[in-house]
Amino acid sequence: MAPRIGVLYFGELEEHYIAWLPVVARGSVEATLAIDGSTARLSGLGYHDHNWGNIAPRKVLDHWYWGRALLGEYTIVTLMFVVDAEYGGATVPVLLIVKSGEIVAARVGDDGVDVIADDRSIHPDSGVPVDKRVRYSIEEADITYAVTFRYRKDIFRLDFGAHGAYHRFLGDVELTRTSDGHTDTLSGRTVWELLYFGERGHEPTAVTSVDDERPLIFGHQA
Repeated sequence: MAPRIGVLYFGELEEHYIAWLPVVARGSVEATLAIDGSTARLSGLGYHDHNWGNIAPRKVLDHWYWGRALLGEYTIVTLMFVVDAEYGGATVPVLLIVKSGEIVAARVGDDGVDVIADDRSIHPDSGVPVDKRVRYSIEEADITYAVTFRYRKDIFRLDFGAHGAYHRFLGDVELTRTSDGHTDTLSGRTVWELLYFGERGHEPTAVTSVDDERPLIFGHQA
């Protein structure tokens, strides 16, 4: 594996790979909606990333948690990629923290990123285990940053039958910055996700489910 360049390699000859790039962590978005003869123009902040590779993710991935948040001047992107047991079952965490356009912390893999996923339960509909708290921490230039996602509710679910499930959650997010014994805290709400291909706790009860409230787009109420 070579996680520091955003690529994970698999196989004895490293013949397979999966890559990920957060192309736009925080960008401007404009949209025009035409519905029943009426037109509405919307603007806000958005996010765009890109995955590619030469092997299906379900063949090498047990699960991942992805998260993104905007907290004041801070932009945060996280990933916890857990490799399938056939390829060693390693956990590859990613943490990016940007303040006012300047990267203040960025690490990939086991190079100083600690991640804890806990408060686990089996989802009653998809049957997959869901960690309702995921915490990333990193030390950069004698400053410790910690980012914590906490589950509140489901907003989208897609079941892949025997192959797993995809969940999007609405939850709380908290950023702490500790330096010289002093801690500053920012908190808010955001959207985060679980893509799961591992073993289920039980068989799914439905194929798809979407929350009937207004959707959230990139961490902001639409």
